[in-house]
Amino acid sequence: MPTTSEGVRSVPPTGWEMPGGPMVCSRLLTLLLGLVAALGLAVSGAGAQTRCPGGVAAGSVLCQPDLPQSGSGSGKTIVKIVGHWDKTWGAIADSPNLIGGVSKGALSKRAAEQQALEACAERGGRSCVVSFTYFNQCVAVIDPDVLGASNYIQAAESIELAGEVGIKHCREKNGSSASCKVTYSDCSMPIYRD
Repeated sequence: MPTTSEGVRSVPPTGWEMPGGPMVCSRLLTLLLGLVAALGLAVSGAGAQTRCPGGVAAGSVLCQPDLPQSGSGSGKTIVKIVGHWDKTWGAIADSPNLIGGVSKGALSKRAAEQQALEACAERGGRSCVVSFTYFNQCVAVIDPDVLGASNYIQAAESIELAGEVGIKHCREKNGSSASCKVTYSDCSMPIYRD
């Protein structure tokens, strides 16, 4: 048995002796560590492209990379966006007999206006005209309680903001004593497409 410089015998732990000596053990350990490292790299890249369109296998050039997880990597991951946003339109139509129509989610201004005019006519409006168009935002129609007073239409990034600003303008337009309230509100927001 080998001894150390202090004269204490160095005994290898049971189960660590390899036939062929320490050189074979060192080579096996190096091979095993290399295999573990290779498997780790293969597994870590396995999920690199899993955002794929329907019917497309992972790894295809049509697949997008996974979004970076928070706390992983260097923090500087560049994600190429391949989709696009389509704007959507909404419109409001009015008639002299106080019947109106609305539309939202149309892919063109013309389509939104046509849909609002048709909705107005279907509800009994005569000589309907488009009074307001908007895209990628929300709208609120504010009516005062004063007979013969004008309503107010306001667009904004949210229904709440459109209502708040619209009520303020309605009161300015019809007098501070006018009780203005939101009678219609909705949104026509953009649509993301791959």
